[in-house]
Amino acid sequence: MILIENINNFNIKKSVVALGKFDGIHLGHQAIFKELEKEKNREKETKTVVITFSVSPEAVLSDKKLKYIMTDKEKRNYFEQSGIDYLIDIKLDKEFLNISAQDFVEKYLSEKLGAVKVVCGQNFRFGRNRQGTTDFLCSIGKKFGFETKIVDYVTIEKKEISSTRIRTEILKGNLELANKMLGHKYSITGIVEHGRELGRTLCFPTVNIQPPEEKILPPNGVYISECVILKEIRAGVTNLGIKPTVGGEKIGVETNIFDYSGNLYGREVTIRLLKFLREEKKFGSIHELKKQIEKDILCAKKEIRY
Repeated sequence: MILIENINNFNIKKSVVALGKFDGIHLGHQAIFKELEKEKNREKETKTVVITFSVSPEAVLSDKKLKYIMTDKEKRNYFEQSGIDYLIDIKLDKEFLNISAQDFVEKYLSEKLGAVKVVCGQNFRFGRNRQGTTDFLCSIGKKFGFETKIVDYVTIEKKEISSTRIRTEILKGNLELANKMLGHKYSITGIVEHGRELGRTLCFPTVNIQPPEEKILPPNGVYISECVILKEIRAGVTNLGIKPTVGGEKIGVETNIFDYSGNLYGREVTIRLLKFLREEKKFGSIHELKKQIEKDILCAKKEIRY
């Protein structure tokens, strides 16, 4: 995959293009990418292109710092493994948002990318004041010689899957439903840092990472989890929170990986959260905390038949 961050300095002759913010890359988004694969398999010379945005238009227009299911880096890692040819990650600003829908189609989709097919979801909007609708895209596509494919909504529990709905479930701690809608597991990626090594003294060594500032997080608490180390997946239990028993203040992600003793300091790991076990709480003593950790680990192992 080739990453393009400045579309103005980029041209290809023939492409099939997917458009969207794609926060979380959920099952609805994945249905869009399957259309790219179909076109690639049908026409080998056609390049597959995903156009996405590092922040949402709402964040640019309101100057708010919004939280996302996936960070830029996590999205890029996903696309890297998906086999697409080009990822165009547009750094949205007010100037770009002021481009008319017609100019976007003419300048970028037609002239820069040579689009023969454009794929998006039913709720996709683009251009100044969100004037570019899917109907407009279908209509103008005929003028510029590309086919437009509008992918149907994907539903779970008779409701449309959306990034907004998934964010809501994550904030409630309902990781099982969120993961079902994602089609993969909600995760937090970071570099393993040195902690207080309290877990080691309690005979439960942990890996500690800091969640990115822009990452949406579930409620503080203890979760059944998986730790991805390179391509190895290990079961574990994770505390997300401030560790009030030992006077913590900053939110961290602390994971006990079952039966693992390797040194991971300075390594990048991904922690996947599978299920909420209990709320984070302050215990009266380190001994009480140790007893609860033992219960958490036993409960997690029973849940995953470890």
